[in-house]
Amino acid sequence: MNFSLRGFAEAFGFALAALWFYLRWLPNAFYKVDGVDIARLYQEGSSHPWHPGYLPALRGFHSLVETLGYELDLLTLGCVFSAVGTAIGVGFARAGMGRLGMASGSARLATLLFATCPIVVTFGRVVEFHGPMLAPYGLCFWWLAEQVRRPSIVGMVVLGALCHLPFLIHGQQLLLPCWLLALFVMKRGISRRSIGLAAIAGGVHALLFGLLPLLLPGFYGFWADLAAGAAAEGSIGRPQSLDYTPRVLWEEWLLAWPVWSVVAFAAGMRVRQRRECTAFVIGFAPYLFVCVRQLVFEPEFGAYMLPMVLPAAMLIGQWLSRHWLVWLLCCQPILFGIAPGLAALPGDGAIRHLCTQRRHHDDFQVVVEEVADGASPFVLVGSHRELGDAFARLSPDQFLWVRQNAVLPRDKLEPQQLVIVEMYLKQLHAQGRCVLLTESALGSLEDPGAAMLAEKATLEVPANDQLSGPLFAAHLREKFDLQAMPEVTMREGPIGPRLWRLVPK
Repeated sequence: MNFSLRGFAEAFGFALAALWFYLRWLPNAFYKVDGVDIARLYQEGSSHPWHPGYLPALRGFHSLVETLGYELDLLTLGCVFSAVGTAIGVGFARAGMGRLGMASGSARLATLLFATCPIVVTFGRVVEFHGPMLAPYGLCFWWLAEQVRRPSIVGMVVLGALCHLPFLIHGQQLLLPCWLLALFVMKRGISRRSIGLAAIAGGVHALLFGLLPLLLPGFYGFWADLAAGAAAEGSIGRPQSLDYTPRVLWEEWLLAWPVWSVVAFAAGMRVRQRRECTAFVIGFAPYLFVCVRQLVFEPEFGAYMLPMVLPAAMLIGQWLSRHWLVWLLCCQPILFGIAPGLAALPGDGAIRHLCTQRRHHDDFQVVVEEVADGASPFVLVGSHRELGDAFARLSPDQFLWVRQNAVLPRDKLEPQQLVIVEMYLKQLHAQGRCVLLTESALGSLEDPGAAMLAEKATLEVPANDQLSGPLFAAHLREKFDLQAMPEVTMREGPIGPRLWRLVPK
């Protein structure tokens, strides 16, 4: 391969600039529940049933960070991991566009548009699967560009294998070859040879998907048992009808990337770009279908459409002239999350959600510190939101999630487990720690079924007399005084959770 040193340097420069940009404005907050679950599973040493490669990759990244001498909490670690993955994806995107033969000016515009798209920037700064996924995604795109220039059977076999990597980080990327292989055929020309080569790459991708979960069932989670996975996917409790397609298209594409999401289709109407636009539409349709299956009444603000931002940016970049650069920068709504007073503009749903999460985290910290009154706190938390608050603002030795004890089947509870919890909390109290119990944690113990249904109404939960939560709650009440702590109020009223202090009797 004839690598251009100048092209490599420019791609590397874009990656570094993007990394600085994402790290400069880390939100210091979790984004919805996925990030909280990632932190919990990481702490437990568990795997993820849908995205099996993410946590091993995060652990490897954590080891690298520690080798470099940095100590990061789980929230910061996950955010930095997303920033690095997204920045690598930006660099590969610029390199791939160069290998596809795009004019330098158009490629720079497209890369800039891709890197600063609000969808990309949101998931490049939070603990989520989508940002890190862009690193192997970008690698696949760059290698695809190499194959467009110099196709070979071996190269297409490698492309099919590479497409498995973004799938490991986020299972939705099983669909990625729909766009990549369509782009290959459209760029090379519709012929028996190009379709055959595309089929080779697609076949390798399908073979790995079918074979590896059978060989490594413990690693691949639900993908090793598609019947169980399909049942879990179908139990989300949200409508899964194509009737909601316009609504989902609006929430996940048009509103998530205002103006430019429409301009991409307009740019594709040019005769010179119709083949590239055809590949874009072929890739776009299955991703939109997954959104309709998963996201009705639960908007993700473009997360599932993230892979389609790059081809859209390429269409736009080849349509606009350099004179549009200033307007492009001014219109990109990522500035909504940075500039004060812009939080109510269109396309900022993810930004507003992050602001709300950050406020919850801060309120939780204020309340705990106020009640602890200088002592080191230890908080028993109940809901997922409180768990996220604790991960974001407390150290690992300052909180415990009670859900696992609450939902333990009663026939598996050993009497000594109640005593172990009691003695542990008494030891913390003897050390001068302020042991606190949130209202959500108490509710999770006394009525675990209701606590789980409050977070996901479609769950099938056992009756409370089959779960251990009520026994733990009764034991705590027997061995400790639950002293209600005064509410902490700010100008707008009470903030944070209601707390009880556990004092041994």
